[in-house]
Amino acid sequence: MRSRSICLILLVCLGASAQAGTIHRWVDENGRVHFGQTPPATAGLDVQTTAPRQRPTVDPVCCTDVGRLGGEVANAFTRGYKLVDVHQMFPPSRHPQIVEIANFVSDKSRLGYPPQRIAGMTETACLNGSLLACRGEAGIDSGAPNGPATGKASYGTGFHVNARLIVTNNHVVVGCSRISIGEDDIPVELLARDTGRDLALLRASQPGAGVVSLRGDDQLELGESLLVAGYPLRHILGSLNITTGNVSALSGAAGNQGLFQISAPIQPGSSGGPVLDRYGQLIGVVVSKLNDNYGLAASGSVPQNVNFAIQLRELKAFLGQQGVDYQQSRLSDISEHAATSRAAQDYTVAIRCQG
Repeated sequence: MRSRSICLILLVCLGASAQAGTIHRWVDENGRVHFGQTPPATAGLDVQTTAPRQRPTVDPVCCTDVGRLGGEVANAFTRGYKLVDVHQMFPPSRHPQIVEIANFVSDKSRLGYPPQRIAGMTETACLNGSLLACRGEAGIDSGAPNGPATGKASYGTGFHVNARLIVTNNHVVVGCSRISIGEDDIPVELLARDTGRDLALLRASQPGAGVVSLRGDDQLELGESLLVAGYPLRHILGSLNITTGNVSALSGAAGNQGLFQISAPIQPGSSGGPVLDRYGQLIGVVVSKLNDNYGLAASGSVPQNVNFAIQLRELKAFLGQQGVDYQQSRLSDISEHAATSRAAQDYTVAIRCQG
């Protein structure tokens, strides 16, 4: 019986790829079961028809959010959280997709996979249609800026780590048929992506006007001041936007050590922007904000400026894996906020993703 089931699955998949309309199952006069696109005229009355199996259509940007959520849940499990805790954070009545995602992550965690690996596995399962979250049956809103619908454009931010290489978030460039930067929409090439860290590396055809310097020391101080550069709401604001804030927490949601919390306001389009310390050194990459609906459901109020950035050590690890050289600053390179803002104009770029 098992071999027959496997055979049926294979035939259905192959039939779909061959544009077959149906797959037929019949039993001959000797009781043997057969499968084929056309049953013989002599087949008995026991003929069953199976429609070709279609691969479900999924939203790749949504799957990136699902992967990120999978990593957050995996981090929560490593810190001792249980499934019931996750369901309290994301009530299934409001977030029905969390049940299958949390169960998927729980299974992988028990097998010993690290959170970063689980994030990638969760996104892959989503893209394959194995999870319902992004197949139209249910949706997910991570609070991250949105990606493009087919044929439409979405926007994000990036920054030069050297003359031609630009860093942004992976979710900024998911589902793009074309990626470009700046007012002139200069095409750029996608070189590498890391779904677990939500980072991507782009290569420009010409050098940028400046290069950001990374802080030599990866350690953050709780409460230290910072600036965020980016192109939020580009279709409305247009120009580079600078906001200020502080390091609010040294980790992300559920204790995610790959992120830290910032109070500087961000909007759709801020994703991938540089987070700078008071010396003008890069200390992180803007990635997401707390979902307003979740905050409202969990606390009864809409969260204000609960935003997250990727830790500098994660960026350095990503650049190291890609063999990218970058510039590091010394603490003596002290800049005032105005000077830091002027410098950011040279290495921060607006990114356009054409769906």
